[in-house]
Amino acid sequence: MQKPMLMVTAVVLMLAATGCANKILNAQFSSGSGTPHGPIPSSPSDDHISVLNQQNPLLTGGTLVFSSASTDKTSFFTRPVAKSDSTKTIYWEGHLDSGAGPFVFFVTAYHSIGNTFPTHPLELRITNNQVKLIGMPNDTLFQTASLVPNTPHKVFISLRLGTGTYRITIQQAGAPEIVWQGSLPQLTANYIKSQPRLLLMAGFAPASTGTYIMDNLIIREKD
Repeated sequence: MQKPMLMVTAVVLMLAATGCANKILNAQFSSGSGTPHGPIPSSPSDDHISVLNQQNPLLTGGTLVFSSASTDKTSFFTRPVAKSDSTKTIYWEGHLDSGAGPFVFFVTAYHSIGNTFPTHPLELRITNNQVKLIGMPNDTLFQTASLVPNTPHKVFISLRLGTGTYRITIQQAGAPEIVWQGSLPQLTANYIKSQPRLLLMAGFAPASTGTYIMDNLIIREKD
């Protein structure tokens, strides 16, 4: 199944980190401003993002800012992974600082870099006061939890492809940590393992309201 949500393509390339986990994507948005066109410097200096479409979030104050007014969307492709069934982790800091959302993240994969649709994704849907985990089949609601309204959050997703399971934590100041664990939908796990690049798609859903701020996106592959 493919979600009817065309995303802007953004590519982040970086040198691998040493140790038992390799960074296959790192986007800190620490430099640059305005609407992205072409290569955008990130941090460290060997990273870059290339935007290939026009529904662009803005680089503002060292963060990536999405607006529902322009239906901003983007897609982050990792470097090719080393092992199809290795554990992949995704971390970012976000903030729906105005409006009700929803702002949506699709976790999926793809064979190359370019505009595409999210295939068999795991979906994280964030509103101003709630977060939902949705997946296959037929947009099944797996998990739901309350959020502190319009408050920054830190999201950590672990895809344990060897065992077909996931673990997700969401942290907010002044609230208990949200911890979700469960089995990945088989279609999702099999599709991600069949593709060479992990893909994170982010953007406002239709008829959304608000502004979403994103920073410090890091994707790792564990040995």
